[in-house]
Amino acid sequence: MVMQFDGRSVDVKSALAYSRGGSAIYLRVSSQPHQCSDIAPRPGSGGKYGRSEEDLWFDAMITPQLKADGSTSWQVGYTYFRGTSGDFLSVPATVTAQDVSTDGTVKASFEAIIPKPLPGLPAKFKKKPVTVSGLVTATGCGRIEFEEVPARPQNAVVVKVAGQRTEIQSASLREGAHGPELVLSSQPRAACDKMHRYGIDFELIIGLDGSPPKVTRLGLRGNRILMNPWAQYRTDKPGLDFTANGAILQNSEPIELTLNGTADLMGYPVSVEGQVSAQQCMGK
Repeated sequence: MVMQFDGRSVDVKSALAYSRGGSAIYLRVSSQPHQCSDIAPRPGSGGKYGRSEEDLWFDAMITPQLKADGSTSWQVGYTYFRGTSGDFLSVPATVTAQDVSTDGTVKASFEAIIPKPLPGLPAKFKKKPVTVSGLVTATGCGRIEFEEVPARPQNAVVVKVAGQRTEIQSASLREGAHGPELVLSSQPRAACDKMHRYGIDFELIIGLDGSPPKVTRLGLRGNRILMNPWAQYRTDKPGLDFTANGAILQNSEPIELTLNGTADLMGYPVSVEGQVSAQQCMGK
């Protein structure tokens, strides 16, 4: 891999690959020698990276992106560079993944790319071009996670996105910004966890309203459908039927919920059929 920053070449001295639990592979390439233990468990933190004045590092999340027609291809979900002066640049890119096992090595070939500055970036950083190209072979670090949450597999519900079934590992019912919402996730989630979590392939956010509650809105997000891991597709015409075995959000006991129907989210066909046992969050 060839890295250049502000017109100068940067020697690549370490390349590591790891997982946050889903299908996405995270690459971290640095101008300094690093090892797996230097990667911080908490997403968004550099850990031991960037502590020396010469440490310039490049992050990339590559995922098997699912297209609306059901086909898949490896693409870059997000990338950024960071240097000692706090430079933070987004990088639209394409990638060819040759080996994606994080327990061994990961090989990925990047096209030559020039990043676009993030909105609000100081002018002095916008003038510094960064380019990346070529093949990188990264040492696999396995799974690195900030916290372990027990899975609660929901085997009685079938959720399909673009015709592909996704196994639901947690179901949570909570108060959202616009009313009660049921969150079905492909990765384990704590009931009251409202933060975006890295490593989630798919997540359905089912908004409820009324008494008895009905589905009034639907959101879909996840690393496998969106280049931006913080964004989501939404619709106010969800087309889902919903029934609850009792009043919702009255206590913290699990509640049985039944869902059935289909929806279209920005061209992605989504279907839900079956029952879930949802944890209820009584906190704010």
